[in-house]
Amino acid sequence: MNDTVIVVPSVEDLDRNIQELSRQMDTVSVDTLPFDGWDCYAVFATAILEVAADFLLGDPQKGLSGALSDKNSALGSHLQRVHNEVLKHEGHPLDYVGPGFGGSDHRARTFGHDILTLPLSLYMLSKGEFVDFRYVDGAPQWLVTRFNEFGQEYAGLPLDQALLAAVVHLVADFCSAKSLPVPGFGTLAHAPSRAIRKLVADMYAGGFNLRHVMVQGIGVACCEVLIRVYHWLRTRDKEHPPEALRGKLHKMLLLTHGTAAAVNIGKVIVTGNPCLINLPMIVRVLTLVWSVAMDRIELTHRAVTKANMAVLRTKLELMKTAIVMEKAMVCTGQIDRFINKTTAEIAIVYDDLEREAIEGVAELRRLSLPANLLPGGANP
Repeated sequence: MNDTVIVVPSVEDLDRNIQELSRQMDTVSVDTLPFDGWDCYAVFATAILEVAADFLLGDPQKGLSGALSDKNSALGSHLQRVHNEVLKHEGHPLDYVGPGFGGSDHRARTFGHDILTLPLSLYMLSKGEFVDFRYVDGAPQWLVTRFNEFGQEYAGLPLDQALLAAVVHLVADFCSAKSLPVPGFGTLAHAPSRAIRKLVADMYAGGFNLRHVMVQGIGVACCEVLIRVYHWLRTRDKEHPPEALRGKLHKMLLLTHGTAAAVNIGKVIVTGNPCLINLPMIVRVLTLVWSVAMDRIELTHRAVTKANMAVLRTKLELMKTAIVMEKAMVCTGQIDRFINKTTAEIAIVYDDLEREAIEGVAELRRLSLPANLLPGGANP
């Protein structure tokens, strides 16, 4: 059986560990930056600007989005020329418009124009066949064909050419009057619920497309920049932990975009027009909610870590005190043993000296007294 060897750290090792723990505790920040009056004014003013931008750019039939979709406007005609003349993309299976898949809104009815289903688009271009399905009497009916609506066969492409063709095709359709569907809408157009399919089709027909969503994002991006610039100007000359700065920035952005998003949702409810929903704003609010939640979790984790480090430091200090006390007790015991040993030795020596002194005195008395005074002698 092996004996367990317990290694007791030295006081010097404990001192080094305590100093290192103290240094690490100083690097763990649990500080948060409160809002002051200027922060509130900045958030409110920026939110008002974002709401105004949403009213100016939020309607797909008006403003910038409407001008980009109008073939008779300067911007719209230029984009349409790019779609029709500059970027050639005819003869692709992505543009199949046979029964059930045709019409001016055909891009919102198929997988091929949804950016999220790009792998399927590459497959169709490389194989030279159209793959999709539609609902007939509530049941999905698949269609896989190598021929277009006129009976002409599609040509298959090598994978690299298929990738280039897909990019050119999607960019060209982005410049068209109807543009591309919002990523994910092509998939929702195949949902089992007819209400969802109808909502997607109505929103795309109403102008809610990828280009309009990007136009909506202009106001969101500008307000994001304004808040970030304000936050940098207020904190550039101050020493704050980066975690505290990041946490306050996320809160300011959430309050700004959240206020504007609340107004936007109210506008959609009042008008009953789902095309007015500001998707970039909603997505940004959701991401900021996640960021603020993660900041709070990280702050709690740092606080727990710092508390555990404080407990460990206290234990090390107690251990150091215990070792010092143990050493003091050992030293005291050794001193006691030394004193007791010395006292015993001194007592022995004292007894020997006392005995010798008594014997010497007795001998002196015997030699110096007359015979008749000695013990047993005759008295006069």
